[in-house]
Amino acid sequence: MKQKDSNKEISHFYHSIIESESDAIITSDASKCIRSWNKGAENIFGYKKKEIIGKPITLIIPKIYHARHDEGMNRLNNNKKPKVIGQLMEHSALRKDGSEFPIELTLGLWKNKGVNYYSAIIRDISEKKEIESLIQEQNKRFQVISSSKNDAIITSDETKRILFWNKGAEHIFGYSSEEAIGQPITLIIPDQLHERHNKGMNRMNKGKQPHVIGKVLELKAIKKDGEVFPIELTLGNWDNNGKKYYSGIIRDVTEKKAAERIILNEKKKSDELLLNILPKKVADELKSTGKATTKKYEDVTILFTDFQDFTELVASIPATTLVEELNDIFSRFDDIMDEFQIEKIETIGDAYMAACGLPEENSDHALKCVDAAQRMISFLNERNMRSKIHWNMRVGIHSGPVVAGVVGKKKYAYGLFGDTVNTASRIESNGEVGKINISETTYRILKHNPKYIFEHRGRISAKGKGELGMWFVNINLEDES
Repeated sequence: MKQKDSNKEISHFYHSIIESESDAIITSDASKCIRSWNKGAENIFGYKKKEIIGKPITLIIPKIYHARHDEGMNRLNNNKKPKVIGQLMEHSALRKDGSEFPIELTLGLWKNKGVNYYSAIIRDISEKKEIESLIQEQNKRFQVISSSKNDAIITSDETKRILFWNKGAEHIFGYSSEEAIGQPITLIIPDQLHERHNKGMNRMNKGKQPHVIGKVLELKAIKKDGEVFPIELTLGNWDNNGKKYYSGIIRDVTEKKAAERIILNEKKKSDELLLNILPKKVADELKSTGKATTKKYEDVTILFTDFQDFTELVASIPATTLVEELNDIFSRFDDIMDEFQIEKIETIGDAYMAACGLPEENSDHALKCVDAAQRMISFLNERNMRSKIHWNMRVGIHSGPVVAGVVGKKKYAYGLFGDTVNTASRIESNGEVGKINISETTYRILKHNPKYIFEHRGRISAKGKGELGMWFVNINLEDES
């Protein structure tokens, strides 16, 4: 009875193996034909049992291995010593659809009534090979990356000690791998950043959400020789067997930062140069869009100045002295324009032109131009008292609409156009030295302001304009007090 139960148990065990759907279990005999074919074989090779039983075993062997297979089978059939029985081998097999795939194969041999029988347990290892190939590729990539001298790759664990230190780290920080591994990671962190680093590590060791993982950070690091330098850092983390590990990819950006500073300085110079040519609002539009919009302004006051007897003065002093004198005077005029929020437009020879009310609108445009003109005259009076060369200036001011825009594509110039500009020029040329001559339009804007005293000059003939009403204006000193 016990023998019967034992045989039954062995039979169940045998059938459980044979009926495996993951592994192909195939038997053949000395004729090299297939004698058994399980479910696993059907799944792996695609042949049904009824299709394959009795067929040559070479049906599932790629042609390039047929000769090798026949040679081995003949050797076994001739009772020669087997070389492969019981060994785990890797080969290629052939499916019904003709596709070739990698397998692991174990062969067995037994005899029954003097006849050789062979068994094969076959496993499809396509996925295993893909994973191995992927791992090999990743290992190659890691070897290439870790051998790079451009980037330091460093790993540490929750103890905050260095575990891995590549060639790039040696090159960047100056420590050899033997010197660095096992040392605290703070070896390469400046003292002032230690506390911040430790807080971050402690937070991550406790499983809290990291703030910096995966981001590119700009920080400072310290070399073996004590030099502190700028770096870009990308951090990663992972767990293994309950331990936390951290990786850092570090790039020395000293040269990059130096280049950025040069670019920023050059940009600053370029911006400053552009602002010396164009109003800020116009310059910003030109930089952002590549063009500046021409615009009409309804309420603008134009200020013109020039110097009496300039032609004679030019002939009487050296050219370098003339340029130095004009530069000193016009530089002070520029400061005065900035003080009163007036836009300098241009200088032509001894003429100085400015405008208020553009590109930013200003309701006090006329008032600001008159006050600025008074300041310009006061400056020249003081300067003439201490200088051998005396400058006698006329000032003309007129208010009205203008069109403003940038003209040309080389050597940009911000120009004002319209009758208001021409009239302002005529008001200036019909003025007198040391006085502020204003048009009737500007007078109407300011006439009720007690700050000013007006002297009506009547209507004066102006070239190309006919007769124009003009007034001299001064500051009311009693009102100022």
